[in-house]
Amino acid sequence: MKALLLAVLIVLPTIAWGPIQRPYWEPPVKYARAYVEAKARQYGVPAPLALAVWMMEGSHQVYCRDGTHKERGCWQLTRRTAKAMGCRWRMMRLFRVSTDCGMRYLAKSLRLCKSLTRAANRYNTGRCLKRNKVWGYGQKAGRLIMKYQDEA
Repeated sequence: MKALLLAVLIVLPTIAWGPIQRPYWEPPVKYARAYVEAKARQYGVPAPLALAVWMMEGSHQVYCRDGTHKERGCWQLTRRTAKAMGCRWRMMRLFRVSTDCGMRYLAKSLRLCKSLTRAANRYNTGRCLKRNKVWGYGQKAGRLIMKYQDEA
């Protein structure tokens, strides 16, 4: 009798409800952009910059693959950067954690570089450009920043 009661209380709920649910909350896909904008406000990053970097790194996706240079998450952060920002590397595939860590790094980049395009470039390369000209990644991010400023 005890074995049957044990089976009913433990085994059946597991079968009926599937595997144990994730302990971490993830924003629904349709609210991902609003979540990124809210995190940008929290860390003092302009929303167009945050959206531009998210577009460059993760194509506005919530579920992303790892990068070719061992980056992880939708914000494509390396292990070294994640640890420097105080984030857990093994949790970086979660959109919420990746976004939080990406915003911390973007806020730091903005403080150091003092320009939106240079901050985006530092997010990608790890250093602020000293010259006046921004090429490649920063230039593409600059176009996206202007696009998102027009939307707002």
